[in-house]
Amino acid sequence: MFSSLPGPRPAAPGSLDDLSRDRDQGCLLAAACGDAFGSTPSQKLEASPLLRPTGITSLMVVLAEHLRSRTDDHQATVDQDRLVREFTNAWQRDPDRGFGGGEIRIFLSVVNGIPWENASVSAFAGTGSYGAGAAARVAPVGLLPVPLNRLVQLARDSAYITHAHTLALEGVALQACAVAYARRAHREQPLAAFHLLSTAARYSTAPEFRAQLARLSALARGRYTHRDVVRALGEGATVVEAVPLALAAFLRSPDDLPEVVRFAACVDGGRGRVAAMAGALAGARNGVGAIPQPWLRCLEEAPRD
Repeated sequence: MFSSLPGPRPAAPGSLDDLSRDRDQGCLLAAACGDAFGSTPSQKLEASPLLRPTGITSLMVVLAEHLRSRTDDHQATVDQDRLVREFTNAWQRDPDRGFGGGEIRIFLSVVNGIPWENASVSAFAGTGSYGAGAAARVAPVGLLPVPLNRLVQLARDSAYITHAHTLALEGVALQACAVAYARRAHREQPLAAFHLLSTAARYSTAPEFRAQLARLSALARGRYTHRDVVRALGEGATVVEAVPLALAAFLRSPDDLPEVVRFAACVDGGRGRVAAMAGALAGARNGVGAIPQPWLRCLEEAPRD
């Protein structure tokens, strides 16, 4: 699953590019760990026989490979027709991985020769899906070295093929911007939580997200518990709830990756999406070295030293 990772370019050891690659690896591998833990609440966050991520991680890796093949000299593009076929192929190779029902309907449409645009837009009685699946897999877009306005468009393009609802597109914009901010921030300095939120909010302007970010900002002024965030932000059933929950888990302890994933897994509701997004944020900030070695040893198909 992770055969094409890490980052897109080789780097000299100790260089800034090497540090960037460490953060890229950390982002995607921590997202996979979060996916595995969050989608299996009974699984302990210590050593386990096997951490098996869901279709979230499968599609995230496909997206990373797609972007890697279409990125040159800081220019990146998303070929939606090609990407939806690549997603469909990943599902066909491992249909029991745990893909979302809406995603499966679109993949079946592709297999049966129905245009994916029709399937995506017609989902949920013509509104398009506003689940958090696209936001949970968007982390590779946040790692691209492109301006945020371009990054947001790429995130939306990658999401639209399975999640066409306006709120889903707003959610992927918010998560991609947050990953980019975590990835680009100086590791030696405290994370500027409110600046992260205000930066991401410029690209996610729906009233529903504005209200959630206001609630999150209020929470972030103090210490909060699992119960506090669920009461304030919801249980993560939709993208409007799931993305802010992931941000809450990350902002609570941004320099402690295991704690971020633990917190997110407790509020994930067994879907894997919140913990995957929170893991991506913590990994983008702290790098692969912050992931506990027992997690990496147990993570299915993770690269080994």
